[in-house]
Order: sequence, then C-alpha cells, then structure tokens
Amino acid sequence: MELTEFVPKAPATPEELGPVLDTVEELILKVLYMNGEMDAVQLADTLRINMSILGRVLKMLQDEDVVTIAGKGSGSLDLGANFTYALYKKGIEQAKGIIEKNPYVGPVPVTMEQWQSVTRRMSEAMKADPTYRVTPEMVTQTFSKRIGYQELNDIIGQATANKQSIFLYGGAGNGKTNLSSFICKMLPPVLIPYCVEINKQICLTFDASQHVPLKEPMVDKIHGADRRWMFCEAPFMMVGGEMTLGDLEIKYDEKFNAFRLPPHALANGGVFLIDDLGRQQCSASDIFNRLIVPLENHIDFMVLGGTRMEVMTDEVMIFSSNLDPMKIMDPAFLRRIPYKVEMRDPTEEEFLQIWELMLKILEVTGSQEGKDHLLKRYVEDKRPFKASQPRDLLRLIRNKNFYFDTMGKTIDAGDVDAAYDTYFPKGIVY
Repeated sequence: MELTEFVPKAPATPEELGPVLDTVEELILKVLYMNGEMDAVQLADTLRINMSILGRVLKMLQDEDVVTIAGKGSGSLDLGANFTYALYKKGIEQAKGIIEKNPYVGPVPVTMEQWQSVTRRMSEAMKADPTYRVTPEMVTQTFSKRIGYQELNDIIGQATANKQSIFLYGGAGNGKTNLSSFICKMLPPVLIPYCVEINKQICLTFDASQHVPLKEPMVDKIHGADRRWMFCEAPFMMVGGEMTLGDLEIKYDEKFNAFRLPPHALANGGVFLIDDLGRQQCSASDIFNRLIVPLENHIDFMVLGGTRMEVMTDEVMIFSSNLDPMKIMDPAFLRRIPYKVEMRDPTEEEFLQIWELMLKILEVTGSQEGKDHLLKRYVEDKRPFKASQPRDLLRLIRNKNFYFDTMGKTIDAGDVDAAYDTYFPKGIVY
C-alpha cells in the first residue's frame, strides 16, 4: 500500500471546493489587504490551491470591481500568473470588514467531513496492512536504545498495536514521559490538512510546534495532489499539571487567529499523554469522565458554532502519574484502562549504564573514582536509584566546570560530592 494513494486530488474548479468557496474569496481579499499586491503564483502558494481555481476566482472578484490588475508579475503568461493583483477601494473596505470578523490568513481549509473521511479510510487501510503492523520485532528494535525496562516491551507493544490506553505509574524520574514518546516511533504516518472549516469558522488541524512533516512522501511533489494536506509523523501530544477541563475542548487561538482542536483530537493516529495525572486543576475523575467516550470508542464529540461534530481519536491514550493510583483514581477508572504499567526504579547496573551514556551525551570526562564515590553516597543514604538522576547530577558537574573554566576536567570525588549535596540537600527527601 502506497501512502500517496490516500492524498485527495486537488479541486480543479471553484465548484469542486464545495462550501469553502466563499472562504477562498475572503482569503484572497485578506491576503491582498495585508500585502498590498501579489502575483497569482504567490497567492496560489499562500492559499495552497491551483492556478485554474485562483484565476477564475480572481476574475469573479475583478468583475465585481473588488480586485484589479496592478502590474506584471513573475509567472507564466500561459497560466495567467504574469500579473500582480491589488484591491480597489471597494475591496479594501470589504477586506477590513472580513478581517474584523475572521482575521485568519493561511491555506484554504478543507471541510470537516472530508478530513474525517480521509482519516478514517487511511486508518482502516493501515490496520489491515501488515507493513504498518506493530510487531514484537519492531518493539524490541524501538526500545533497544533505552536502558532497562526491557521486560515491559511486550505489554507496551500489545497496547500500541491495538491503540489501547495505558496507565504508567511509579516514582518520579524513571522515564515515564520518555517511554511514552518512544511509542510514536512504532506508529505509521498520518495525513492531515492545514485546517478545516466548521460553520464558516477556521479550525487548525496542523500544529507546527507538535507535528513533524515527513520528508518523503511530500504532497507538494505528487502530481495533481491537493496541497492543503501534508504527511506527518505519528503525533505526540502531551499535557501536564497545567491542564484544565477546558483544554479538552475547541478553543480560540489568538496567535493564529483561528480555533484550535484539543490535544486529544490533534493526537489522532499517535499518542496523547496526560502527564502528572492528579496534579491538574481538575480532579482525575473529572478528566476521566470527559474522556470516557474517546477511551472506549476512539471518537469524540465537539461543538463549534452550534454544530456538534464527531472527531476521530484513534490513538494510544496514556495516563502517567507518580502518585498512589488508588488515591487519585476510583476502581471504575482503573477498569477502563486495560494496561497498567509500573515504572520501577532502575537497578544499580542500569543506573551505571545511564551514567556512562550521559557522560558521552554531556561530554563530561568520567572516572572510576567518581563512579565508586557516587555509589558509596547512595549506599550510605540508602537512596533509591532514579533513571533521571545521572543526567541531573552530571549537568551540575558540567555547570560547575563551565563556571570555573575547567571543562574537560576528569570527575573526582569532590565533584561528585558538590553535585550530590546540591541535588540532595539535607532535610529534603524526594
């Protein structure tokens, strides 16, 4: 199965755009208002529509005395792209009014129905294609780069292969967040539009800070493809203690002048992690009650502009906490999360392997003396090992070396003591 077969064909006529045609006209006015004048090639690239549609819409706007030809452009005469366009006074007034109501400027949206249809078709096809199946071999290879916790591979693999929810629990600093991010590496790519239109409102579906576009295949290189779509890696969306229940609903994003889908909708096809469960401004039970439908049915229902719509949430939903599970969740919650995974403390051997790895990553020069002294301090304090501690302690040692201009210095017992006593001050237990 080729990924490219799922990319919709580019609309060839304004009529094929369907209900977003009016939005195309408005976007042209807004783009020209903000840029003064542009040629047709620039307009088509900004809106991500083809020249044949753009030319016909521009002609309609010219006939209405809204847009005028301002000069010669850099495009081809055959494509009608060798002209620059600008707004008449009438067009300027119209653009002002449109911007006041809807300031979004960017690619032309697709319809919500088309997005969900393409997403569902691609998801179902991938589940049936062995190429994209999560296998024990894939899981072993993916997690081979992680130190320790290899006994969890098959449980995590089963949950990932079936897009089932996971509850990760255990002491802080043992890599729950890191483990969650690795799961995305086993999931197939997703095809998403830049944005969708719902009741004349623009709703963003691509988040440049979260989605990672694929280098291949690129929709822009596929002949006749709709450039309003792009292939991305399976998304990893994470919320933490800052989350509120309102964050699980559609919200207006003032930065992009458009509405934004909640993270569990943007995570479709990937992983949605609720980190630090139990530390949010709402209770864990409230979060669970809000997500019970996505958990059980892999869809959610959202409302925008009075329209209730169904949105796919076909993803691995992960709840992670270092609190006592029985103190933050009731039995009904636990029953509905099939996979419970404890992130234990690392063994001494695993701890030392992480220490050696972080020496290389942070470019700090280790020594047997420093390593032996570190273990001595842990034994004396009866302190449990945590997976994050080698990184944190070595950062303190590196920071000290940088401050005193001793970069490259070999770690000795004094360096270990200085970092250890700073990181684990007396009287504070964690």
